[in-house]
Amino acid sequence: MSKKKKKNARARRIGDKRILEKRRRKRSRIYSVIFYTFYGLTIAALFGVLLWISRGVDAYVKAYEAAEPKYAAAAAARPFLERDWAVLSQCEDQSIFETETVEQYCEYMDQLLAGREITYNEVFSSDENVKRYDVKADDLKIGEFWLRHVSDDPSFGFWQWQVDSLDTDVLRSAGYQVEAPEKSTVYVDGRALTRNDVVRRGIPEMETVELPAGSKLPQRCVYEFRRYFGPGEVRVVDQYGRENEVTVSGGRYVAAYNYDDPLLTDDLKERVVEVVRRLSCYMSNDYGRRNLLKDVIAGSPAETYINGFDRMWIPDHKSYDFLNMDVSHFVQYSEECFSVEARYDFKIIYYTVDPETYPTAYRLYFQKRDGAWQLFDFELI
Repeated sequence: MSKKKKKNARARRIGDKRILEKRRRKRSRIYSVIFYTFYGLTIAALFGVLLWISRGVDAYVKAYEAAEPKYAAAAAARPFLERDWAVLSQCEDQSIFETETVEQYCEYMDQLLAGREITYNEVFSSDENVKRYDVKADDLKIGEFWLRHVSDDPSFGFWQWQVDSLDTDVLRSAGYQVEAPEKSTVYVDGRALTRNDVVRRGIPEMETVELPAGSKLPQRCVYEFRRYFGPGEVRVVDQYGRENEVTVSGGRYVAAYNYDDPLLTDDLKERVVEVVRRLSCYMSNDYGRRNLLKDVIAGSPAETYINGFDRMWIPDHKSYDFLNMDVSHFVQYSEECFSVEARYDFKIIYYTVDPETYPTAYRLYFQKRDGAWQLFDFELI
């Protein structure tokens, strides 16, 4: 065979090998695509099966747990065990929080149950569809809850339990009383008590002499209110905006009476001082009876006392003086009648002995007659 033919034959063999190699590589790529496609689909199918199985298991577990009352009981008891008082406050009568706060409730529960172990246990229930549990802090019962069989699971047939009710059993309200002047306003934690809170009325504020017709003696009344966590602040304010002094004994508050001194005008005070000076001077034999009786209502107890008074108890003296005069404790019984207290030191200066000072205090009662304030009674205090 010639060299040329050998060369051509060799070239054909090389070309055939290249064609075969290209065909082999092409088949290899096709097989790889088919393999990896099948592998991916298999993995995806397997993942889908596992996901379906996991969801089925999850649904089964949830249905099983719902069928086990211990899981529902643990969920119901969680606010007690975790001492989540804010959540438990929602189980209380919500009218409590119209006058008291959730913060007070939480503080109260913290103090009451500090150091106590909280547990719960199932107790007897006559209904097979109901399970009842008591919650205790050591030996103190603080609540209870009920579970109810509501239905059967449609997929697996398990019983299903849900919390039917949850109650606390801790709070006990306490009663408090406030005795205060009738015209004053009582505030408890910033809220004014009303006439609906009054449990007793018509208590005389003070003892007094017989008053003229139409006069009204100041009175007191007693308010009552209830609190679960104790009152934070009790204030009493009179009709003039002044604070009444309040004293406390146990659960009882007593407000002092504030006199009507804002109504004691300078003209009234001047008239009182004028009558008091004349009365004292009469008793020391320095002022005439006839002139004094011009300031006194005829036929009154004051006139009777003056007419029967022995003015010889103070010896002859050179002069007198009024020291430390104070007029206060004004009480208005009507537009035509009032009383007032006068306190002063009556100093007598004698001829031959040292001066004497007589501390004196009167409660004087005045009535308006013909446009003038006249004395109708008085008493030493």
